[in-house]
Amino acid sequence: MTLLSGLILTFTARAGNEFRGFEQIKAEAEQLAKRPYQEWARDLSKAMPKLTYDQYRDIRFNPRKAIWRYDHIPFQMHLFHPEPFLSLAL
Repeated sequence: MTLLSGLILTFTARAGNEFRGFEQIKAEAEQLAKRPYQEWARDLSKAMPKLTYDQYRDIRFNPRKAIWRYDHIPFQMHLFHPEPFLSLAL
């Protein structure tokens, strides 16, 4: 979470074509923090539970699909689905 906070402080966030500054992001974060806790849902596709551990490890992220890949900033975000072998979200 500290890394994410640092990234938000360092760079302006972008949603679509609308650029948002730190104060707007901070206000949104405060609103989200006031919401009650929601249990994390794990809706895996029907194929995921059938994968073996080795098949799951063979899944690779396409770096060309990274968030912020083409925004000319010094970092990228690679998203990946939840691991089907864990029973709890951390």
